[in-house]
Amino acid sequence: MKNEKKTNQFSEGVSGYRAIVDDLTELICRFTPDFKLTFVNKTYCTFFNMEFNDLIGVNWLTFLPQNEQDIVVERVNSLTADKPQISYEHRVILSDGTTAWQQWTDRAFFDEDGLVYEYLSIGRDITEWKRDIELVNIQRDLVARLGKTSSLHDSLRLILNTTLDINEIDGGGIYFFDQESSSLILMHYAGLTEDFISRVKRYDKNSLQYSQVKKGKPLFLSENELIKYSSILNTEDIKTLAVIPLIDEGESIGAMIIASKSIPDFSIRIRQFVLTTALYVGGIIAR
Repeated sequence: MKNEKKTNQFSEGVSGYRAIVDDLTELICRFTPDFKLTFVNKTYCTFFNMEFNDLIGVNWLTFLPQNEQDIVVERVNSLTADKPQISYEHRVILSDGTTAWQQWTDRAFFDEDGLVYEYLSIGRDITEWKRDIELVNIQRDLVARLGKTSSLHDSLRLILNTTLDINEIDGGGIYFFDQESSSLILMHYAGLTEDFISRVKRYDKNSLQYSQVKKGKPLFLSENELIKYSSILNTEDIKTLAVIPLIDEGESIGAMIIASKSIPDFSIRIRQFVLTTALYVGGIIAR
């Protein structure tokens, strides 16, 4: 009877523990010295899009890019009874193939012989924060490099290529109005196929594209919105599109177009980035 009572108390304790950690927004897991998961909370399951039972026994290092696994192993193995806790960051590869960033704090537990028998780890998703830092650095470097570039052609090429350094952006182009032919012409492009370019390199003044750019207003089209206009806009396999007017002396002189094949919509931080970058183009034209 006593053993049965202890078993029931233990089961109740485990259930209570799970109920608590499942309500937390942090990712929580426990794992063995060979990095195999013995417990994960609901947030952990949701993040990796996997069921609890499918995660138990999995070596979580397999979620990391190959070139980061040894670094993380070294950090975890550095824990001692005198220094049982460590914090670090690393990337993970999600089920859809995209990459995210996580920050973890690990706590090692030791037996009477001083050997690790388990780790408790608490983590959080820091992907957006990392991407914000990345954009700040990209924009800072772009401004510095533009200051050393005098050619208009080289400046526009630099702006376009730098914009494509952002992971979520797969292609783009810069259009200018041609007064003689009354058309909108693609002058610079990157990340686009030749076949696609042949269909979007010029728009006459009666086209929807010409009219939109002439308005001088930014346009962001999500995946759902693009589906409606795919036949008109020749969007190919593009999921998200942004049309940012280039302004000189208050008038639209063209547009910078960016596209993504991987995300359904551009985040606020990317929208702000491309809007600011378009201002650089206007500044370069003015000088």
